[in-house]
Amino acid sequence: MTAVKWTFIVVLAWLTTTLFSCSSDEVVYFSAANLRLEDSLTARLVLKKNWAHTPERVDRNNRIESEPVEVPLNPSYPELKALSEANSLEEVWVILEKWKRQQDKDSLRFSILNKQFTRDYLSDYTEHRINIQYELADNDSNEYVSTEVWVQLQILSFKDEILFLSLTNYINDVETFPEVFFRKINRPLLNSFFEQYEQAYSIKISLTDIIFDLAYTVYGEECSMSSLPPIFRVKIEKAIEQKDTTFINLALRLPSLEKQVYAYEALLRMQKSGYQFSSFQQHLIQLLEGRKGNVYTCSMCEYGDRPWRKALESQMQSYPDSL
Repeated sequence: MTAVKWTFIVVLAWLTTTLFSCSSDEVVYFSAANLRLEDSLTARLVLKKNWAHTPERVDRNNRIESEPVEVPLNPSYPELKALSEANSLEEVWVILEKWKRQQDKDSLRFSILNKQFTRDYLSDYTEHRINIQYELADNDSNEYVSTEVWVQLQILSFKDEILFLSLTNYINDVETFPEVFFRKINRPLLNSFFEQYEQAYSIKISLTDIIFDLAYTVYGEECSMSSLPPIFRVKIEKAIEQKDTTFINLALRLPSLEKQVYAYEALLRMQKSGYQFSSFQQHLIQLLEGRKGNVYTCSMCEYGDRPWRKALESQMQSYPDSL
């Protein structure tokens, strides 16, 4: 029996005994997102512990990623070439609609998952996240082998213009950077967005804030799989206890919708004790009230999402005196 088959048997046996035992401090993630056709019989099984208390995101070499740069299309994923060449939102939607209608053809099958995560920042500036799955069939091998590839498409747009587009593998995990298959950046448009954001919020932001901070801050009380509070929940509770309005005001200015909602919740809870909002806080709250979109929430052993106002209202029910 080949080493590959032994590996498959060992992984399958281990998966059977652990996949359905999602304990309070141990979470198992199984994904074929990083598979290539040539190693499609080898699955990646990743074990993560105490994920909710990981303070920052690192890549596979344990390095913090600096300001993102453009990345050419990984030649291992020629199927994504059309998306990498799209220059407008309209072109992207045409490609995705075509893939939705595509049937089995040349051993390639696309699935556009129903989940589309969209939220805005400033007027006409919008972020889109769409999960895509496609399947390759190796008809040349002795056995029929199917490889599923999971991809997350992330776009920051101004109306129909694309400021930023990336294609990464989809990882439902806060501890590791996704592998970047492709990334392109329109620096002039992006810099214009940063300037407008600074004018509105009196704070400088970078593309790193858009890519990572927005995606991996979870709003809520605790995560059911670990019974532990999200990282920023711990920080905001400490800020409320210490009446640290400097920290709260900072969170209210960050592009992360989750952090802004945490900060708004903190101010509402402090208000019940007689705290009065400053004019600057009222300005920031007004900006938040104008935002549309969902916040990431913890949902069993993976992430879900919910309209931010409903998530805040639900959370505030835990503090009836502050309503």
